[in-house]
Amino acid sequence: MRSSQVQKKIAINTRNGNERFFNVLVNHLLNAKEILAEPGLQVRQLSDGTVMEFYRTGAHHPGFLFEYNSVVLSFKVTDLTEAVHRLQNTGSQLINRIERLSKDFAYCHFELEDGTIVGLYEES
Repeated sequence: MRSSQVQKKIAINTRNGNERFFNVLVNHLLNAKEILAEPGLQVRQLSDGTVMEFYRTGAHHPGFLFEYNSVVLSFKVTDLTEAVHRLQNTGSQLINRIERLSKDFAYCHFELEDGTIVGLYEES
C-alpha cells in the first residue's frame, strides 16, 4: 500500500464519556505527541502527521461542529478558495465562511446532504 500525502485533522467530542478510550488509544497505543493542552482541549499529533483534537467540557468550538456526530474529519487542501468553489457545486453547503487564523492557516466546514460535517484547511 502506498503511503498517503494527505494530511488529516480529526476533531472528537469527548464530553459523552469516551475520553478514557481515546486517552488510551492515542496516548498509549498510538504514541501521539502532545501539541497543545488547555482547559477543555487537547491536541495530539500522530506519526503520520494526523492531528487529533479532543474537545471536553469547557472547550470553545462552533456550535455546528458536533451537532450531528461526535467526530468531524478535516482535510488539508492546497488552495482553500478553489476547493470551496468546486465543492459548492456538489450539493453540499458551506456552513461557515473561510476563517483565516493567520497568514499561514485558514479553514472552513461543509455540511453534506445527510448532515455530516467535513472540514477543509489550508496551511502553508
